Amino acid sequence: MEGSSAECPSYKLYYHFGEFAGRGEPVRMLLHLTGTVWEDSCCEKQVCRPAAVKQQLVESREVKGQPLLFPPTLVDHTVSPPIAITQLPCIMQYLGEKHGLAGNSLQDRTRALQITMTWNDLLAEAMNVFHPVNWHDSYQSQKTE
Repeated sequence: MEGSSAECPSYKLYYHFGEFAGRGEPVRMLLHLTGTVWEDSCCEKQVCRPAAVKQQLVESREVKGQPLLFPPTLVDHTVSPPIAITQLPCIMQYLGEKHGLAGNSLQDRTRALQITMTWNDLLAEAMNVFHPVNWHDSYQSQKTE
C-alpha cells in the first residue's frame, strides 16, 4: 500500500500481477502523483489472470450492483458508496480531474486525454509484439514464429 500503513486506502487498483504492468502502470503513476493512500490489491496478493482479478473484486463486495468490466478497475473509497471505474482512459480522466491534474482549459484537458490515448496506443503495440499469434499464449510459446 502506498503511504502510511495505518491509513485506509482512498483507492484500490485491481489489475493482474505479473511481469508486464500493462494498463495498470499509467494508473499507478497517476495515483502516485496524487499523493493519496492507495492499494495495489492484485500485486500484494499476486493475482495473475484477468478473470481472477474480476473474481477478487466481485468477492470483495466493495461495489455491489455496479458493472465490472475487464481490468484495470479503480475503486474510489472517498465517496459513499464506493464506485468502480473501469477502462484506462476513464480512470485517468477521473483521477486527473478529481485531483486537479487534468488542467483548467479545454486545451489542457485535451492534452491530458492525448497522453492517455498515447498510453493506449503504446500498450496495444506492445501486446502485438509480445503476443503476435495469440494474446492468450505466453511470449515464450510464440518466440519462434
